[in-house]
Amino acid sequence: MAVPFRPWAIAAILLAGVAAFGPGLTSGFTSDDLHLIVERLPDYRRDFPLREAFTQGFWKGGGYGSLPGEEKDYYRPLVTLSYAADARIWGERPFGYHLTNLVLHLAAGLLVLQLLRRLGVSRGPALGGALLFTAHPVHVTNVTWISGRTDLLCAVLLLAAYELLAGSIDRRAGAATGRAPAGRTAAGLALYILALLAKEMAIVLGGLLALHVLLRRARGRHPWTEVAAVAGVTVAYFAFRATVLGLPDFAAGARSAEAPFRPGMLPAILHWYWRGFLLPGTLQLVVPYAPVRTVGDPRLLMGAALLGGHVALAVLGLRRGRAAGLAAGWIVVSLIPVSHLVPLTFRAFVAEYWAYIPSIGFVALLASGLPWLAERLSERSSPGAIEPPAADRERGSREAS
Repeated sequence: MAVPFRPWAIAAILLAGVAAFGPGLTSGFTSDDLHLIVERLPDYRRDFPLREAFTQGFWKGGGYGSLPGEEKDYYRPLVTLSYAADARIWGERPFGYHLTNLVLHLAAGLLVLQLLRRLGVSRGPALGGALLFTAHPVHVTNVTWISGRTDLLCAVLLLAAYELLAGSIDRRAGAATGRAPAGRTAAGLALYILALLAKEMAIVLGGLLALHVLLRRARGRHPWTEVAAVAGVTVAYFAFRATVLGLPDFAAGARSAEAPFRPGMLPAILHWYWRGFLLPGTLQLVVPYAPVRTVGDPRLLMGAALLGGHVALAVLGLRRGRAAGLAAGWIVVSLIPVSHLVPLTFRAFVAEYWAYIPSIGFVALLASGLPWLAERLSERSSPGAIEPPAADRERGSREAS
């Protein structure tokens, strides 16, 4: 469902993003920027690297790609092309690269607003959720660090793909023929391919759409068509990726980011990211975080309780058609790629810039859950909503008879 937004709502999101992250426009190149951009500026200026971007890994050459297996774990040609385009326009001036990041983040904020409205969140809470996403401090690395663009570009394309494909699901569920416009589905799949070429984390789209099908309780003809199409595109993407980079070296990845107790990492990092969402006071690019080693690790115990709450809320919410159920599921599904369940090469166990896509679920949970909770509390506190005791009901019945 296309939802028209008033200009002041759009302006509020844009102003919130500029106020929060506009000062970062004056920053320079740092960390990974030096290899991904500065070292490659002569190449970017000489030839636009269209062929090289699609036939080589993201960390080709330089001081990176040195960890065992790392050269096969990152394939992000769309990000490389965006750096090359910026280099053609801005050269050695970092302002323009930061401006591109900020524009992408503002676009993501507007798409989050559209997502919340599609999920049935009313206008006020939807705008509040979009404003929180746009100005949340946990996104400072993604927006003000040029190399954080991978998550920004992936999120924009992922949200756009979700909007089109979820719209097809909604139309299929509501139409008497059980059909959705083929062009809309094709465009959504094309955007999904671009999202995969920006960052591998886009693979969560299939799980997110499955949650959407369950939310809508679609029982019409072929309710899982879009999910199956996304699964097919995902298989084709990984097959193509393997022809370019080869198969991942799982054994090498396990050595480079050793997690002794992998099943315990998802609950533990879920706890860490929730703390970052609620108390973003100690943000940093490199986060010291020891892996979970035993079942008795307090982070695992607290995270397991939190994960259980997410699963319960997702199941109950989806069964009742509540957007909060999808939001709870969104957080968990989007954290799976960075949960170390698969032994790929990671230089860290947690990172605030990995929270970008999961944070969409966080604001969706607040925007959909808090108004519902306030409504329930208001009903309980209202005198007309208080159920009289059984003795009073029985006495009133006798008096009436």
